[in-house]
Amino acid sequence: MQKVISLVFSIAIIVISSPAMSEPVCPELGINVSNYSQYNEVYIGTTVKLDFSLTGIYQTVSFDWHLPSYVKNEYNGYQFCSVPMGPYSLPGISYNHSLVIENIQPGQGNINMSVDKYIYEKWKGPRYVETFYASYSLNVIPHPLSIDGIPEQLATANTEFSFNAHDKIAYYDENVQSGHPPIVGFIPVGNAPSLVVYPSFCKFI
Repeated sequence: MQKVISLVFSIAIIVISSPAMSEPVCPELGINVSNYSQYNEVYIGTTVKLDFSLTGIYQTVSFDWHLPSYVKNEYNGYQFCSVPMGPYSLPGISYNHSLVIENIQPGQGNINMSVDKYIYEKWKGPRYVETFYASYSLNVIPHPLSIDGIPEQLATANTEFSFNAHDKIAYYDENVQSGHPPIVGFIPVGNAPSLVVYPSFCKFI
């Protein structure tokens, strides 16, 4: 009986004296991303920064990260929090990170990650505990096409007309590389002079 009373008393002391009791409630244990929704669609070439927390019971721990090669992991500090356990609370800690993809390209929208957690035991060193898994899918899209002003062109009626409009169409290469090549055409304009012809379709070079 004495051992039971002593055990309960020790647990009570740990919980009450924990610095986490005055801290906010922890997020759900594991990996939680706070700004995922803003990246439902992201343009090619932009920088993506997913802010997330890795939350668990307060312990002396280390983590082993497994990320795609094009994803950087930035550590942004930690904060204490409280982990509800029925009528009690345990001290928790939330580590803040950012997953950063610079100059994102097609094919880099799927992020599969895992984090191995280790705790340190006295005289034994690190001991593996568990692995957290998370997957995120970003829709990487090309920028909308836009056309700079093209000056009037001269052509001969009933002959093939070629015009290099590549430099006049913004994000043309980006759309081609993403698998959505633009269809280019010219529309006749009004009563043009006989030597100025705007064919409905032209050869694009």
